Amino acid sequence: MKHRTLEQDLITELLIYDEHTGKFTWRINVGTRGRIGSIAGSKDASGYTGIGLNGNRYLAHRLVWIYMYGEIPEGLQIDHINGDKEDNRLVNLRLATPMQQTQNVIKYKNNTSGYVGVHWDKSTNKWVSRVWVNYILHYLGLFDSIEEAIDARVKAKKRLHTFNPVQRTM
Repeated sequence: MKHRTLEQDLITELLIYDEHTGKFTWRINVGTRGRIGSIAGSKDASGYTGIGLNGNRYLAHRLVWIYMYGEIPEGLQIDHINGDKEDNRLVNLRLATPMQQTQNVIKYKNNTSGYVGVHWDKSTNKWVSRVWVNYILHYLGLFDSIEEAIDARVKAKKRLHTFNPVQRTM
């Protein structure tokens, strides 16, 4: 999907952003859809908050980045660090490449360990830990305790997924 761009000046003219809540409120009256001070936007079918401006719908997390930094660098996307699509606090947003976005794995409904990338192996009576990076599955080993398996995955994920294309000092 090609993202439409929006100027920072227009966003700040129409909306007020609260860094503590991650919500936008209307700075002006916008007909029947919003009054000064009311929450702007609504959740769409995919779980993201969208806000209608000038006849187009924009994703709120993208608007936050533009509101604060003026632009989203070419080829980068805005990622929700904690995976919560509704949490648009600036501290929860970061720049990411499309490849990094693919590394945001969710926990499947049939997961029995409660942790992504960790499962019980009946044949060995051990916990298995693994992580996907750049479409490659990295097997981290067998572990006696779930804590060891989780710890191995956390360490590997930090080591293998570390990437910061642009500092937030724009």
